[in-house]
Amino acid sequence: MTSTGTIRWKSLKLHMDAILPGCEVLEKPHCRRVHFNGMKSTLPRGAHGEANPEIELGHVRSMFRQFGKLAEAKKRIPQLH
Repeated sequence: MTSTGTIRWKSLKLHMDAILPGCEVLEKPHCRRVHFNGMKSTLPRGAHGEANPEIELGHVRSMFRQFGKLAEAKKRIPQLH
């Protein structure tokens, strides 16, 4: 089963803090750069001015795969199954 849909930024941030301890998120004008263990990934910022935007699960899955934490993320975030 493929995972489609979105996840809210605040919810994702809570999961990231647990799965990627010590990760750093840099807010850029059009994206969020996530740094973890010397690697970086980019997530879109969502709609302009929205405080808690929705992020497509494909971007989230790609980020965790890049950091080598996809299996752990799938256990913690049910939408990724």
